[in-house]
Amino acid sequence: MKKLFTFIALLFSTLTVMAADPVVVGEDNYHQDDASFAWDFDIDFLTQKFEATVDLSTCKNEGENVFSLGWNIDNWYSGKNPSGYIHCYYTPSTKQLVCKYISVVNDNFGIWQYEKTLDGVEGDVTVDLSYQYGLRINGKQVYDAGQLKNVIIEKALRFGSKEGTSRSNATYKQARVVDAPFEAADAVDYNTYAMYYYKDNVSHHSNVTIGLKPSSLTTYDIILKNVTLNGKVLGNVTIKDVEAELMEGSGNNAQSYFNTTLKNGKAVLSKAGALANELGLSDGAELTVDTVGGYVFGAYVSGTYKFLLGEDEVACYVGYDGYLEKEIKDNLFVSFSNMDGNYADKTLLFSDFGDGYATIVLKQMRMASMGDTNMGDLTLCEVPYTKNGADLVFDSTDLTATLVGSPSMALQEWTKVSLKGTVSGDKAYLQIYGEAYTMPIKVVFGKPLAEAKVYTGKMTVVNGSDTDEREEATISVRDDGEGKYLFVLTDIAGEDVVSFYADGTTDANGMVTYTANEATCPMTLSGWEGNYLYISFSDAYSKGDKLYADMYVDMGGYGAYYPDYAYYITFGDKNLTGINSVEATANAKAAQFFNVNGMRLSAPQKGLNIVRAADGKTYKQIVK
Repeated sequence: MKKLFTFIALLFSTLTVMAADPVVVGEDNYHQDDASFAWDFDIDFLTQKFEATVDLSTCKNEGENVFSLGWNIDNWYSGKNPSGYIHCYYTPSTKQLVCKYISVVNDNFGIWQYEKTLDGVEGDVTVDLSYQYGLRINGKQVYDAGQLKNVIIEKALRFGSKEGTSRSNATYKQARVVDAPFEAADAVDYNTYAMYYYKDNVSHHSNVTIGLKPSSLTTYDIILKNVTLNGKVLGNVTIKDVEAELMEGSGNNAQSYFNTTLKNGKAVLSKAGALANELGLSDGAELTVDTVGGYVFGAYVSGTYKFLLGEDEVACYVGYDGYLEKEIKDNLFVSFSNMDGNYADKTLLFSDFGDGYATIVLKQMRMASMGDTNMGDLTLCEVPYTKNGADLVFDSTDLTATLVGSPSMALQEWTKVSLKGTVSGDKAYLQIYGEAYTMPIKVVFGKPLAEAKVYTGKMTVVNGSDTDEREEATISVRDDGEGKYLFVLTDIAGEDVVSFYADGTTDANGMVTYTANEATCPMTLSGWEGNYLYISFSDAYSKGDKLYADMYVDMGGYGAYYPDYAYYITFGDKNLTGINSVEATANAKAAQFFNVNGMRLSAPQKGLNIVRAADGKTYKQIVK
């Protein structure tokens, strides 16, 4: 009897987890020349997915709308906000399937459009739409679920062909709503930078690895690899079941991202290191997680992860605002063991952690006294600096330096190290003194930088419908030689400091005229990692202690499409010579025209123009 009850219990358990029967959508093997149809179906994307098989061999015409998916597919898109619409068009002569997606975002941004063309498509085509994989055609992902968020959120959709002017001649073999259990996937590693706070000490790391492994459709395990606190290895910390919210990116054809959140969670320790041993922790030890907050965007991961080691909190900040990494090439001088060496075109890797500390690496150090062989990478960590505009100024003693990868064990560790110098723009001048193997050593990278000239004047910043008048603004300009000038502005487009290079020519009267066409400045704002500000001059010149500049600043290349990402800036008095110019005054008050790259136009050109009215407001104008 006991065995019978056990069998019944197992049978009941099995039945409760059996997949539900597929739900048929529309008609199997449906075909009608120039068909216009729409089949409604209900779906819960957290447990189900949509599948269809479409035979394109019966298509005849160019750009047939072979299928659409959305809550209403009668048109390109409807007014529902938010909502999303997938439209796919097939041309048999070219075997191309064009997949378009329209996302109605919100009242501020209107619609965003996506487009991908698949080549070599013919015969039977499989279509599936799911939370885990987004839209796939023949098993190949076209759009991910984050991009399609405004479709995935729907509980009722339509599948069919009703959009455009070319109806479908395809044959619809079947369409189904089926169960979609979560499919396990491997972890994906991200290389980034981090700061760890532990017991009132901070550890900076310019290259750490963060792993993300899906644990369900809506959660991830986040793996902080090789956590090192105050020079001691704790190990890998895997934070379990962090909630992941799908988010659509900003702009046409944008990447999606997802937010990560967790409160009062758990983590598991693995690959325990020296610090774990000191604390009596071993592999498998559970740690209490206070909070997780962050996001993953393309190749970038950013977040704050807080967990406890006993009663002490560890705060890990990954991919945060303010971090900047650059590579600078210049000459290197090394004096050691009574022999001097000069080396051209050496590389400085500079990592600014944004909190007054940096890591400096001089690649492939050489010494004349060691036969000019590669002695490894001279690395200085936790180097403090002060800011002076865009200049990072170093003046430190009692540092340590390491020749990483040096063939000489005796020369690996340097002591009594001092550092003086400046890093600014793509230039650096650094003087390093210390002792290696008890002998003095001197290293000089680059050459002294010219002093920047600081101009003070009125600045007007127009951003969308907002105008910011700054009566005592400053712009610094440094002559870096060979006609290159470093411009530095403050508090523009959410960045504390904006620096970029412009070309300059000087006339016989001492007037310097500057040109810049999409000069770049790396962005440090969270969410904009890997993007740049693009700066273009419409007009810019200086003489004596006066500077005039009329410029356009574009955030990430989106300024032509979204006014909030475009900044129009004027600085100083246009008439530097003191001669009254009625024409210049009139022109300043008239409407101004720019192309999509921010260059001023004498009149609107054919295509898209950006117009700045006399009252400072900006709008787009299309000339046909």
